[in-house]
Amino acid sequence: NDNTNDNTNDNTNDNDNTNARYPPTPPDRHWLFGHIKSIDHKIFGLPDYISYDVIFFAWMSRLKSRVIMFEVPTIGRFIVVGDAALAKHVLQAKTKSKHHGENENGSDRNDDTDTDTDTDSNTNSNSNSNSNSTNNSNSNSTSTNNSNSNRNSNRNSSHNHSAFPKAPIYNSVFPLVGRKSILALEGNEWRSQRRIYNPGFSPDYLRSIVSVMAQKCDRLLAACQEEDVDRDLPTNMLARATNLTSDIIAQVAFGEDWGNYPGGGGVGANDNGNDNINDNGIDNGNDNNNNNSYNTNASCERESEIRKNGIQTLNTFRELALIIDQNRKHLMNGSCNLRRVYRSWRLSVALDRDMRHLVQRRLDSIRASEREHQHQQQQQQQQQNEQQQQNQHQTTNQPTNQKDILSLTLSGFLRRQQRSKNNYDGNDNPASSSSSSSSSLSLSPDDMENVTSQLKTFYFAGHDTTATTISWAYWLLVQHPEKMEKARREVRDRIGHEWADNVAKNGTNTRDGLTYEQLQRCHYLDGVARETLRLYPPAGSMRCATDPDSRFKNYKLGGSVLHLNLYAIQRDPDVWGPDANEFVPERFMGDQGRRLVASHSFLPFSRGPRDCIGKYFALLETKIALAVLVTRYDGVALEAENEVYTTRITSLPMNGCRVKLRPRVL
Repeated sequence: NDNTNDNTNDNTNDNDNTNARYPPTPPDRHWLFGHIKSIDHKIFGLPDYISYDVIFFAWMSRLKSRVIMFEVPTIGRFIVVGDAALAKHVLQAKTKSKHHGENENGSDRNDDTDTDTDTDSNTNSNSNSNSNSTNNSNSNSTSTNNSNSNRNSNRNSSHNHSAFPKAPIYNSVFPLVGRKSILALEGNEWRSQRRIYNPGFSPDYLRSIVSVMAQKCDRLLAACQEEDVDRDLPTNMLARATNLTSDIIAQVAFGEDWGNYPGGGGVGANDNGNDNINDNGIDNGNDNNNNNSYNTNASCERESEIRKNGIQTLNTFRELALIIDQNRKHLMNGSCNLRRVYRSWRLSVALDRDMRHLVQRRLDSIRASEREHQHQQQQQQQQQNEQQQQNQHQTTNQPTNQKDILSLTLSGFLRRQQRSKNNYDGNDNPASSSSSSSSSLSLSPDDMENVTSQLKTFYFAGHDTTATTISWAYWLLVQHPEKMEKARREVRDRIGHEWADNVAKNGTNTRDGLTYEQLQRCHYLDGVARETLRLYPPAGSMRCATDPDSRFKNYKLGGSVLHLNLYAIQRDPDVWGPDANEFVPERFMGDQGRRLVASHSFLPFSRGPRDCIGKYFALLETKIALAVLVTRYDGVALEAENEVYTTRITSLPMNGCRVKLRPRVL
C-alpha cells in the first residue's frame, strides 16, 4: 500500500490515514462488490428508498475509506468518490498532447481550471460580488471575446477536452434535456453554447429580474394562504416551491406567464389585471399594454392558451422525468421495460413539439415588435427635428419587453443573420435593411435543436433543483427557530422595516422596494442557502476515465465511471468538523466561508469552467423566496424525523418537506 503523496493544493487533510482514504486498486475488481453485498445497508437503519448517495456515505464510514469501487451490470467498474482531492482532480484534469506530458497526481494547472472563485454576498461587498459574477457569466465584452479567442487557440494545441468527460449515463436524460444540451456537450461545442447563453445569467440581467421573481412570490404566498392556511391544511413545500420556480423560469427564460397555481395566474392578491413589468423589460405574457395591439378579449384568450400550454408542458416534464428515472434504475439492474421506453419516447416527442411551438411564438413576438418598432420610427421621422433627436436613441434599441433569455438568444440570431446578409450584399448600413430583418428571421433545423435543447435544460435544471433547495432550506429553518429569527432580523435590517411589515401583514407587493443590492447584503440568507446545498446537494456528477492509464495516488481510474458523491464530500468531518451533519449557516460567513466556498469540498454547482451557468440565478431566487417566507410565516415541520433524502434523476425530499404554516402576528 505504498501510495504516493499528492502535490495538489487542496484544503483537505491528507496526512492522516492516507492508505485508508485511498485504497490501492485491488487485484480482483469484484473484491469490494462482494464485500459490500455482505453489508446489508439496513443495518444502518436506512430504508430501501433512500438515495444511493446516503447509502454510499454509510459504506464509506463503515469501510473507513473515501473511495470505494464495485462492479455494476451494464456499466462496468464504478468508483464512488467521497474525497475532495480526487474530485478536484476529476474536475480539473485535461487531455494533454504528448509533448506536454501528464501529471498523474492532477497538480498540473492550466488557464481553464478553477476559474471560478465563487464569491458572493456572504463574503464580500456588492461590487466585488458583481465583479466575480461578471467574470464567470458575462462574455459580452470585446476584451472577453478576444481573450476567449486567444485561449481557444491555445487549447486546441494542447488540452482541448476534459480527461474525465460526462459519463454515458447522461444519455438517458436526453429525452428530457435534448442531445445538444449544455449539460452533455464537450469541448468547443460546449464553449460555443455557453458563450451564447452567458448574457442571460449576467449580473446586469439578474438585477433586472428581481421584481419578476418577487412578484411570483406574491402568488406563492397567496397559494399557501388560500389553499393551506385558510383550510388548516399542511403545506407541501416542495409542491409550492416547484410551482414558484417553474413559473419564474417560464417567465424569465421563455417570456411567458404559465401561472402554475390554483386558479391560474390570477391568484396573487396584487394581480389587479395587469402583470406587465415594462420597467424591468420582462414581457409577462399579457398584451394589454402592448400598444393596444390586441383587444382585451383577444389578450385574455391568448393568456389562457399560453397558461394551458404551459401547464401541459410542466406535466409532460414531470411524467417524463419519472419514467426516465425508472428506466435508469432498470438499466442499473440489467433489465429493460420496453413499454416504459416507448412511453418516454412519445413524451419526448411531445415535449420537443411544445418547445418548438414556444420558440415560434417568441419569433412571432419579435417580428410583431420589430414591425411596431419600424412603425414608430416612421412616425417619429415625420415629427420636428428636436423631437426626432430626442427619441433617436430610443428607436435604435429593441423594445423593452423582449428581454427574456429566449428573446435575447433569438435577437442574437437575428443580428448574426443580418450581419451575414449585409456582408453578402455589400451593404454597410444595417439600418437600411432592418425592415426585412424581422420578417426573414428563421432558424435552421440545427439551430432549432440547439435552442430547444437549452430551453429544456434551463427549465428542468432551473425549476427542479432550486425548488428542492427552497423546500429543504425552509424546512431546516422551522426546525431551528433561533436561525429563523436571525434570518428575519437580517431581512428587516437589510431590505427594510417597511417592506418586511407589509409582507408580514398582507403578503403582497413583495417587489415594491426590493432591489438586487439589498439582497446581496443579506449575508445570512446566503449562508442558509449554501448550508442547505451542502447538506442536501440537488445533483451529483458522473464522469468517465477515458484514459486507460489514468491514475490518482497510485489508484487506477482508467476505464471506470466515477460518481462524485457530493453528499459524502460535503459532510466529510475531516473538512467540515465534528458538526458536519448539523445545520450551521454561520460556517459560510466571513473568512472561513470564503475558504470553504472556494474549496473543492463544496461542489453543489461543480467547479471551474464547467460550473453551473445558473448558479447565481438559483441563489438569488432562493434568497428572495426565503426572505418572503420567513417574513410572512412561522412554521412547524411535520414528521421531520421521517423526511428522506431520495433521488429521482435529481435529489428531492420524499415527503415534500411538509410544514404547518402560521401567519406571523406582529
